[in-house]
Amino acid sequence: MYLKVNMAHVLVLGGCGFVGRNLVAYLIENNLVERVRVADKTPPQTAWMNEYHKGIFEGSKVEFRQANLLNPSHIERAFDVENGNFDYVVNCGVGVRYGQAEDVYKESVLQLDLNCAKKAGELKVKKYIQISTGQVYSSDKKSKQ
Repeated sequence: MYLKVNMAHVLVLGGCGFVGRNLVAYLIENNLVERVRVADKTPPQTAWMNEYHKGIFEGSKVEFRQANLLNPSHIERAFDVENGNFDYVVNCGVGVRYGQAEDVYKESVLQLDLNCAKKAGELKVKKYIQISTGQVYSSDKKSKQ
């Protein structure tokens, strides 16, 4: 899928992770955005980025906001529109690794995603894109053959 976002304002949630940093680099490399805000709980300086990605994140079009999106006030910080509203929000964040209890998933993945999508809706963002593996696991641990 090709998303034309030329000269748009984009918010990338979880933007310091592998998928997020590469998305940010793609948007900047191809001059597809006016600005990108990255919101992540891990700052770029401690996210194990290579020199190329560090350079992208130090550019004038990229703004970083540290935010743990499990915290409602951090969602407000991430979505703050002091420099104009966002045209697109892309959620690349992963709240938790798999193998956890179901209630951990409900809070750290489902509720986080719903809260961010709701905030994007309140701000009338043109597109909200959720990046996910789409994996579904059964509660039954036995193999089905």
